[in-house]
Amino acid sequence: MAFIFVFISFALMYIDYKETGALFTPFTVVAFPIVILSLYIEFIGSIRGYYNVTLDAYVFLLLNFIFIWLPGQLFFLATFGKLKFKNGFEQVKSFIQKNAIFLLFLLWVAIIAGLFDLFSFIHQYGITLITSKIFKETYGRGILGHLVNLGYPSFLLLVSYIPARVNRKIVLGSIFLMAFVIFVSQTKYHLIIPLTTILILKSFITKKKGIIYKNLVLGGVLISLIFFATYFFGFAIAYGYDNALSSIVFIFSHFERYIIGGPIALGKCLSTYNQNFNIKYLFAVPVNIYHWINGSKEYITSPGIDVLNISWVPISETATTNIYTMFGAVYLTLGYWGTLFFSLILGIISYGIYYITMKTKKIGWIILNSWLLGTLTVSFFSYYFYLLLIWEVAFYSLVIPFLSSILNQILSQNKKSIHEYNISLISKNHGQNRNVSKL
Repeated sequence: MAFIFVFISFALMYIDYKETGALFTPFTVVAFPIVILSLYIEFIGSIRGYYNVTLDAYVFLLLNFIFIWLPGQLFFLATFGKLKFKNGFEQVKSFIQKNAIFLLFLLWVAIIAGLFDLFSFIHQYGITLITSKIFKETYGRGILGHLVNLGYPSFLLLVSYIPARVNRKIVLGSIFLMAFVIFVSQTKYHLIIPLTTILILKSFITKKKGIIYKNLVLGGVLISLIFFATYFFGFAIAYGYDNALSSIVFIFSHFERYIIGGPIALGKCLSTYNQNFNIKYLFAVPVNIYHWINGSKEYITSPGIDVLNISWVPISETATTNIYTMFGAVYLTLGYWGTLFFSLILGIISYGIYYITMKTKKIGWIILNSWLLGTLTVSFFSYYFYLLLIWEVAFYSLVIPFLSSILNQILSQNKKSIHEYNISLISKNHGQNRNVSKL
């Protein structure tokens, strides 16, 4: 079954590529990582003592793949195959170049908010509690957390392309500080999702596939380093640098379990777990927005949301994981057929945004599309659309280009008014000089 699963998945990816002309599509970013992990499990994981991916899991994954892929075919037929990605979105570079100061301003708002949040915590609790539960429950919350999220679109754009009109050292320093603000949260997806988004955004900007492949390899290495660094940072703060060094083998084993455990655990979920959680946990952000509009305080908080990832599933005789892919998390909430329906709706939305991006080539849609694809790329880990971060950055991705457009119009109008005033002033002075000369 593994061979059939891999063959059909690659066939669908190839069709997607030929139709869109792009390496990154909603289906490809979901399917490719899971297919590669399945191959690793079949050829290497079994040797290392991991269970195989079950037949039920392969069938379930393949069905969900098809339900995500089908809407793309409908959009392709509806557009008569005319919307292909060909020459890259050069307007992204122009936008970054033109709005570099505005983007840096938003980035520094986020940096200052994040650093203020961090140092306030250290002042109150001490640096040793940075790795504690209370830090993770406190850091990045409230208005300061929203301000940090406001800087994400600027972070994505400025890492993707460094503008020439601003000192390169200033841009790189700002990028480094923002990365630190995100990294110190020790929440891996806060950095991994932006990183996958940046790789996808850079692929839409550049025209050279060789550079794209190079960035993919670099991205894989960086994601691995981020994983190691977050765990090493936590160990070093909590137990000391020497103990952290001695735990590298453990960190590597944990990294391997975390990466490949999803498809294995999915099979165990399908055969063992029948409990369906409340659907409100799956759509926590829209539910919370609804409660906020209605004046209710019955918000779904992190402890409630984490119910999607509390079931520890065995993936070998000695190892367990609470990561079982996006489809496993949705299955525990909606059940088998509900997950297939969810995949269909996800395909409609993601391909809808993708084709709107290809049609309009607007900056906001380009950022939003890249952010969505970046989030879908890590669906081999788990389901992340219950996070406020995902929705808030998506909102800012559309709003920031709109605000920059208004700002540019205001500045342009002011420049025009100043220019007209200067001309009138020069004309007036010239007229006065002529009158004086006549006298």
